[in-house]
Amino acid sequence: MKINKLFLGLTLLVMLVSSSVAFAATISPGQWIVYSGDWRIEDGSIISESPSNTNTNAYMELAQIGPIMTYEWTIKFGETSVAFGPAAGMHFLGNDATNSFRGVSYCVFQDRTFIRLYRTTGSALGKVGDFPTPEVSVGDVHSYKVTFDTNTGVLTIYRDGELIGSWTDSDPLTGNIVSLRAGGTVAEFSDVRITSGL
Repeated sequence: MKINKLFLGLTLLVMLVSSSVAFAATISPGQWIVYSGDWRIEDGSIISESPSNTNTNAYMELAQIGPIMTYEWTIKFGETSVAFGPAAGMHFLGNDATNSFRGVSYCVFQDRTFIRLYRTTGSALGKVGDFPTPEVSVGDVHSYKVTFDTNTGVLTIYRDGELIGSWTDSDPLTGNIVSLRAGGTVAEFSDVRITSGL
């Protein structure tokens, strides 16, 4: 009887753990597919080295189907050629990896003084949020975390562990493209992690 209770308890624990995290993926630099710009891999990072290119693209396909999706990454900002730089970020839930806007997608993009949130349409960056941040300078390193509730459309942005802002999409997107993007900036991406869970 004690063995059955122990077995039942362990089974329930395994079920709870497995249902709360559908998957957790740490993306290695070699998993990205380079579509535009010059990129190189170094010491666990993938680096966009095209300061004259305002839309670099290294992407991957990944099922993004959990009720709560979490996207995490770190950027070291380098040389920039644009007045709003340094600038870089990530597209997710995209549906066209080679489209300039990654098809229909969300994009969280840090520039010199704001985190910009876009809901792209396939033909334009549709800005849906401007969140002021302390100024970013060349050489700065910042970590980002975005949570997205695929049912309610609530998208929440954190930088360096601090809440930056949130926005709600009344028609939440679905898609399987994740893309790193730099805007006229040398940008070193590392510690990219994507989690699906409750």
